[in-house]
Amino acid sequence: MFARNWHKMRSLRDLYLPSCVLSEPGWDILLHLYAQHDAPGGNSQTSVVHASHAPQATALRWLEKLEQTGLVTQSPNPGDARGRIVRLTDDAVCRMSRVIEHFSTGLARR
Repeated sequence: MFARNWHKMRSLRDLYLPSCVLSEPGWDILLHLYAQHDAPGGNSQTSVVHASHAPQATALRWLEKLEQTGLVTQSPNPGDARGRIVRLTDDAVCRMSRVIEHFSTGLARR
């Protein structure tokens, strides 16, 4: 829940500030995937690109980088021969859980 709200908050910033100064596609992708990591079937590459708030080419480069670092996996989408399914690795879920826990408990103390 905290990850979903955090991702929404980051999206709402664009209403008030120029998105060109707020770009963090890798983080936005990780937040989106973490918030959806228990969704059956995973996330389509298209939905992940959209959630990154970055141009498609930029988001795809970030997905490649996240895959190379072992944080995400991409596999063929059985429902769309041209699409891919993107998921966080188990290690990434653990790491993101620690980040979310750290920030959510830190914010609660303030």
